[in-house]
Amino acid sequence: MRYLIIAMSLFVSGEAFAVCTESSNVMTFPSGSSCNAQPDYYAITLYEMGLCSSAPTAPSSSSAMTGGSCTIVYQNSSGELVEVQNGVSSSLSSNNVTASPANGSYSYGYMRIKNDILVKVNQQFSTSLTGDDTSTSGAYCATKTVTYKNDGTSGTQTSVCDSSAPTAGTLTSRMVDFSGASAAGCFAYDASTCSGPMTVTGGSLSAYLLDSSNYLATATGSVTGLLGIMNFTTPITISESSTGMDVAFKVSEGMTVSDNGSGGLQFDSGPFYAVISVD
Repeated sequence: MRYLIIAMSLFVSGEAFAVCTESSNVMTFPSGSSCNAQPDYYAITLYEMGLCSSAPTAPSSSSAMTGGSCTIVYQNSSGELVEVQNGVSSSLSSNNVTASPANGSYSYGYMRIKNDILVKVNQQFSTSLTGDDTSTSGAYCATKTVTYKNDGTSGTQTSVCDSSAPTAGTLTSRMVDFSGASAAGCFAYDASTCSGPMTVTGGSLSAYLLDSSNYLATATGSVTGLLGIMNFTTPITISESSTGMDVAFKVSEGMTVSDNGSGGLQFDSGPFYAVISVD
């Protein structure tokens, strides 16, 4: 039986996000606001990925995603850590790559990951700053090794700044609410809720926060996963000559830099998506 070789890589391109201003690798602090930038390190935990010939039914509070005539191309119940590095491709574990989709046209793709996104950065700014950790200040700021829930309730210290570059830690950004702290309770980012879907390169992306049953979460404390469903502008075609599938993660704005509300610096994960192509 023919199998597709699945490769993962970083995809860098501009999108309609508020991109941080940089000059010679020195960033301008978005006082009173926020912006997105590329982190030094970005990682997700991948559970499942597939292609669908028609639109699958989104998960609800009592059911998982169904329909769509979907074919699973990758599955790992324990999850596989995918570390994304600029310009570097790496193959997923072949033990978790399933049978190739049948020849034909696929208008949708989906990916299910853990709701923890890992980022790491050490960044110089154009002015002296204080991070969430107020013990020191300076123009060099870095992520701390902590877990930060994006509902804004944790009070976690995500950043530290100093007069010389601090040692960067790995920040675990735990996605539990698409609306963040401003209006808790948004678990689906699609055409019916949360002003979605998001228009990205190659199509439109809807996203859903899942509980342990892969149902749509109904409370921030029950979120354990994140499902993304991509509607391709141009369907992906699988033929007998297809040999590989490349999944390119776009994370050039995969980190959020923001004012923590007290004039200090805060780090968090930013938007990302995957671009799928077949060789």
